[in-house]
Amino acid sequence: MGAGIPDEVKRFLDELYERGRRDGGMWNITPETGRLLYVLAKSAGAKRILEVGTSNGFSTIWLALAARDRAGAATTIEVSEGKTSLARENFKRAGVEDVVEIINGAAFDVVPTLAGPFDFVFLDAEKREQRRYLEELLSSLAANALVVSDNVIDLGRSLTDYLDFVRNDPRFVSVMIPIGNGEEVSLYLGG
Repeated sequence: MGAGIPDEVKRFLDELYERGRRDGGMWNITPETGRLLYVLAKSAGAKRILEVGTSNGFSTIWLALAARDRAGAATTIEVSEGKTSLARENFKRAGVEDVVEIINGAAFDVVPTLAGPFDFVFLDAEKREQRRYLEELLSSLAANALVVSDNVIDLGRSLTDYLDFVRNDPRFVSVMIPIGNGEEVSLYLGG
């Protein structure tokens, strides 16, 4: 797998993205954002990845591919039972079910039960709760962990509290990348 993403997985990701757009009800990242997550996680050497907000598993597959390349794993949390089942099927089709643990439940219930440290976190759930998710995760972050939050351009008003936090807390160095719906990429320095 170190040579890149197999063509059949790329085709499946394209199909999954288009199906989500066509059928609605899925809150998928854009394909460019998926590639960005893959590049960031892989270049950071991420082995323990956490995602809050699975939907149909589109973003999880990108993260799992990066984790697999580092003999790592991805844990993802989804509150909807229907989306959890759908995501499991999609992980099998993409061939990443062996490196993904999907947990069905509310993030605030699940996060305190998870053992860290995580070296990469992707936050893509309820936007007004992003800061609380991150604060719950602080003790589970490895030094130099990357934290990425989606939708900072199109839903930025709902993320004001989160953005103020990561941009002003001295434990983070943060930058917005205008790809897809906007990604806030924050390096956790520890502390």
